[in-house]
Amino acid sequence: MAVTESKYNQALERLASARKRVSNVKKEAEGQVLQVVQTVEVGGSAFTHALVEGYWNGVEFLGIPLPVLTGTGLHVLGFFGIAPEHLHNFGDGAYASYTTTLGLGIGEEMRRKGGAPVQQLPAGGGSQGLPLNVSAGGLSDADLVRLAAA
Repeated sequence: MAVTESKYNQALERLASARKRVSNVKKEAEGQVLQVVQTVEVGGSAFTHALVEGYWNGVEFLGIPLPVLTGTGLHVLGFFGIAPEHLHNFGDGAYASYTTTLGLGIGEEMRRKGGAPVQQLPAGGGSQGLPLNVSAGGLSDADLVRLAAA
């Protein structure tokens, strides 16, 4: 089989095109891996801060909650160029923990002031298959009858 110059040039173009596709796939995969790393770092940091806050019932230094202190410290270090992507992710997790806890407290207070009954949901949420009409007025007579029969 004779190799002509045009066939040789076509083969070179195909090779260049294949190399470019491989390079693009590598770049895309790298971006996806970095996104997964970010998610794990933010979630892990939020979980760890919530665990510490729950275990020690809120840790503060000079009246400042621990997640705010660590979140600020991690962001400051990140701004100085010390592993910036990762430290910012961990700092975001600390702030996520703090703002979630803050929002939970504000929501509970709003519910109490609104007259809605405070109830503990089972793990995973829901009312274990019992459709209840729980509102600011409490349970209806029909709901109480259904509960008593369950």
